[in-house]
Parts: sequence; C-alpha cells; structure tokens
Amino acid sequence: MKEQYEMIRLFLSEKCYAPIFSDEYYENEAKQFMGNVNELKSRDIKEKDYYKSLVIPMGKSRIGGSVVDIPPNIEYPQDTSFVAQLNCEDISKHDKLNLLPKKGFIYIFTTNLQKGFVFYSSADVSQLERVIKQEAYWYSFGQLIEHIESKIDSFDQRYVNENGQLEWSCITGEDITKIYGIYTNCQASEFEVREVMENEQNILLLQVGTDYQENCGAQSIYIKKDDLLNLDFSKCVFEYTQS
Repeated sequence: MKEQYEMIRLFLSEKCYAPIFSDEYYENEAKQFMGNVNELKSRDIKEKDYYKSLVIPMGKSRIGGSVVDIPPNIEYPQDTSFVAQLNCEDISKHDKLNLLPKKGFIYIFTTNLQKGFVFYSSADVSQLERVIKQEAYWYSFGQLIEHIESKIDSFDQRYVNENGQLEWSCITGEDITKIYGIYTNCQASEFEVREVMENEQNILLLQVGTDYQENCGAQSIYIKKDDLLNLDFSKCVFEYTQS
C-alpha cells in the first residue's frame, strides 16, 4: 500500500473577518454561554475585522465568513452556512494529480456539518457578484487562503514519539486545511484510515482543519474521482469529526 500521497496545502490568513451580528444574535449567545451582551459585542469588534475594513479581492479563495462571490446562475442555498470558495485557476497550478478543473470556482455550503451542497461554475471573475450574509450558524468567521503549495502527505507523519516508541496519532493531520492527501478522522484507527485510502476513488475535495480559527475539529468533503473529472458535485459526502 502507498505510504505517501500528494496534497495541496491551503495556508489561511492569520486575521479573520466577521459580519456585524444582530442584537438578537448576541442575546442568544449571552443566554447560552451566560455572558454579557456588551462584552460579546466588544470582543468581536476588537478581535475580528469587520469585512468592510478589509480588502477582499473578488474571486479570491476563502474559508467561511460573510462574503461570497458567486455568478448569477447560482443561488445561495437557503438555511446553509458558507464553507468555502475555491478559485480553481489559482489552485490547479499546484494540482499534481491533474483532477481539478483548470478554471472556474467551487462553492461549498453546509447545513449541519454532516450534510451540504457543492457547486461548480466555469464563470470568470468578471461575472461574479458579491453576496453578503450577515449571520451564519457555522463558519461565521472568514479567512482568506493566502498561500498554496504542493506537499506530500505521509503516513510517517501520523506517528508520534511516546516514551521512545512511535505510536499512531489519530489527531495528527487535522490541524491543516488541504485538498487531497490522507484521510483524517480523530476517532479512526490506523487500520480504518488505511482502509479508506485503499479505495483510490475517494478524493478529498477539501479538509478544513483546526487552523481555521472557529474550528475544533476537521471538516472533510469527499467526492468520487470519476465524479470530479466529470464535474459532477451532486454526490459529495460531508464528514465532521473532533476529538
């Protein structure tokens, strides 16, 4: 069995941006976490950059947030949270497996982290329109993808030194955002992970790791290899795991 796999590493910006939430949102947050409305508001204003204060290039790849650039023929699906906007022209330059479209955009939305929608558009940047959603239950804070690199994802990296012996670590690998690479599930054994990787039809379209500032687990979206080559994103599988 293979021990190394190609992956595309997506490096996220350190700063994230957020919409201005409604008073009702903060009242609900305060009740749930027994906090103070004014303190919650000031926390967000202090720690998060409101999107209007940032320069967010049209069409730039990003994870989460309130700002999505979509063509007119794609509707923002109701009752979903925006997970990612992927600019294929930028990302495919690092695609050594040659599976991703060379141009266009992939859009990912989720309903409850275990289900969602994936859309592809061949539109040019000039055809995109900016949509701003003020609130979202999941992925409410946005981070731009600032840098992209081709990397090797290796099973060797999944072992850690415990008292002089190498032991399998189920959480190693969940800290990065990537396309392709080794299956990550912090509840899975080494056997289960290797079993998934034996099926070369399973392609990791996106993993949002714990480097995303709101995340405490790994969000993964999978697609069959043939479906990806045929640009059929209707049967993508969503999986969310956390330790």
